[in-house]
Amino acid sequence: MADPMPTSPSPSAQLPLAVNWQYIRDLSFESPRAPQVFVQQGAAPQVSITVRVDVRPLGENTFEIVLVIEASAKTGEETAFLIELDYAGIVTVAPMPQDALTPLLMIEGPRMLFPFAREILASVTRSAGFPPLLINPIDFADLYRQQLRTRPQPQAGGAPVASA
Repeated sequence: MADPMPTSPSPSAQLPLAVNWQYIRDLSFESPRAPQVFVQQGAAPQVSITVRVDVRPLGENTFEIVLVIEASAKTGEETAFLIELDYAGIVTVAPMPQDALTPLLMIEGPRMLFPFAREILASVTRSAGFPPLLINPIDFADLYRQQLRTRPQPQAGGAPVASA
């Protein structure tokens, strides 16, 4: 009789981080100058974008990661639109030391969520009558390093870093 084929572990068992759910936690869009913003010709709007990552524990090895993106478009001093999106995911991580866990949650988690948040922002701005807001890829490792430089270090035994 032939030996049975060895089975490989499930894909989620091989990954240090698995996304269980993704969802819009909060979404806000405003166009305070509508309809004038559409009928007045002018220079292309200047868009500014801020990004933040929040993480909170939900249980053992389970966390909520929230990618917070805020964008505003201005023509001169006038605001064309404001959009704010909190896009979240519930993730499960493999047991690991805190010094490996925090970067995993603050870099890889938002990296996995970002394409979906980007599509939501593009769709909402397009549906609002503006060209789609297409955000360039974000270097979450650099965002995490900036956060480390500006935030006091957590106490030993503390929870993972709450935001970047």
